[in-house]
Amino acid sequence: MNTAISCVILAAGASSRMGSPKALLPWGKQSVLRHLLQQAKKAGLEQLIVVSGANQQGIAQELPAGTAKLCHNSSWINGMGSSIRQGVICTKQYFPQAEGILVLLADQPLVDEQYVNRMLQHFHQNPECIIATEYTEGAGVPALFPRRHFNELANLKPGGGAKALIRNCSPGELVLLQAGDAGRDMDTPEAYGELKRIAGLE
Repeated sequence: MNTAISCVILAAGASSRMGSPKALLPWGKQSVLRHLLQQAKKAGLEQLIVVSGANQQGIAQELPAGTAKLCHNSSWINGMGSSIRQGVICTKQYFPQAEGILVLLADQPLVDEQYVNRMLQHFHQNPECIIATEYTEGAGVPALFPRRHFNELANLKPGGGAKALIRNCSPGELVLLQAGDAGRDMDTPEAYGELKRIAGLE
């Protein structure tokens, strides 16, 4: 069990390009959000937080009782940094002994138990390093941050997300993983359909 790691799923955006909340879209027999929570739990994560924003009521209704802590980001319109900051605040409130925070996005449903486990394994081997995902445009989330970065995460610029923090790390403070399809997101109905085809859901 990875009881010392808090998993924060960001589900606060308005999903304007998708046209409906991405976290609540169908994924097999459940929603994308429930699927991601299930993958995190399969990887042994028990300290689960979902950050809501534009669709607070819908997200709240989608969370089974006792599954995860729901934390609302009233400043969601300011961007991902504000949601990460809220996730850190809630981690400190609900799971004060957490040694790391794993940040997942509600629009990356191909992130599965296997990829989460890879991140956790690298973190256990490198407990002072940020474990991040490598993209052609640079490193980003999903990412796992050790406790020593919590204050920096709590002070992120609202619209910037964690990319600046990740990319300012020295090589010895950062482990980059290739995610393959797991790193793909879905901002449009076309992208959503493509990810479902990759997952064998269509």
